[in-house]
Amino acid sequence: MKVITSLSALFCTCLMIVGCNDRFSPVGSDFLSDTVGVFTVSTDSAALFTSTKSYHRKISSNTLFNNGVVYIGKSGDLEAFTLLRMINIPDTLSQLNAADIVSATLKLEPIRYTFGDSAANMLQFSVVKVTKLWRPTATLDTITQDYFDSKQLASFSGTIPLQDSVAAITMDFDKDILLDWFKLRKLAGNDSAIYGIALRPQSGSTVIRSFSTGVVGNTQRKTSTIEVIYRRANAVLDTVILRSGYDASFLSSPIPQTDDIVIQGGLPLVTELVCDFSSLPPNVAIQKADLVLTFDPSRSLFGNKGTDSILTATYIDSTRNNLLGTTFGIRTKGTNTFSYPLVSGFVEAGYRGKNKRGTLLLQVYDRIARTDRYVFYGINHPDKTKRPKMTIIYSTRP
Repeated sequence: MKVITSLSALFCTCLMIVGCNDRFSPVGSDFLSDTVGVFTVSTDSAALFTSTKSYHRKISSNTLFNNGVVYIGKSGDLEAFTLLRMINIPDTLSQLNAADIVSATLKLEPIRYTFGDSAANMLQFSVVKVTKLWRPTATLDTITQDYFDSKQLASFSGTIPLQDSVAAITMDFDKDILLDWFKLRKLAGNDSAIYGIALRPQSGSTVIRSFSTGVVGNTQRKTSTIEVIYRRANAVLDTVILRSGYDASFLSSPIPQTDDIVIQGGLPLVTELVCDFSSLPPNVAIQKADLVLTFDPSRSLFGNKGTDSILTATYIDSTRNNLLGTTFGIRTKGTNTFSYPLVSGFVEAGYRGKNKRGTLLLQVYDRIARTDRYVFYGINHPDKTKRPKMTIIYSTRP
């Protein structure tokens, strides 16, 4: 249904102020004085949505590389493993043998965020050697099984308190690989031949835990370490602490086979929403547009930070591979709806395009520090009131 609104009604309505949690008024904008009419079209009256598609986004660099957090564990169909490389392996310990190393301890620094069954709160993982060089641009597709050695270097099985401040977890670390590293460091003159370790979840895990790691430009943040106590030639005990400097996490989960809109951090899992604006008349001006999504808490999964109140959407000109903009979706207080009130630029770009279509890439706002999964009702859901809704305000001219 198209609603024609006179300019006088427009002016009066503009004087009304609504709360910041309300959706925008469809006639709440200033229009040019030569406008003939202002009209509204929405998904109630037109097929503005054509399809959705969920997938793991392919990105040029790993979003979970040295960003302050790494993930390890397993919860349901979501798994996370981490690769670590130490950056300060000394070249003065190549003469050590196994008897010289008194102890070796791997230490990880937990942070509070937890995803999964926090009641059982069981984390299990094993540590193995990485056999090939990996780079910050590595993705889940490039880190294949042949990157991992079969020998276990360390393991962890237990619970970690769900507190803001938690002591480091520790585990005995294999001494033989340290001897190899010390020799390689001396031989190569740098650490390029030392590929690091992988921390891989085991089936007993019920949670995915987050751990502190380095951030570019922040030398004070806690990172993973290996503490080595050894005997010098004169039998005096000494200690060297190896610190991780390259830390990357890789999360995996099947792509949901559903008509729902599903987005999740960490992976990242995103959903494309394809829109068709051919129902709009020719030569109109887009004044306002908004998008509203309704999510289902019963099928969504959240960690112990609760629900984030902000989501994002980006739109790209597919004909020129050009990023056109990013907009934010805000949860309406006290409801299960998220409103994107500023998608007029996206609608304008799609409407002016060759096929009058556009695609919104829906994703979480915090895709690094959270692995939360949101399930929104899809465009074909039986209950029409729960489907995504778009409202477009446009004007015509003489």
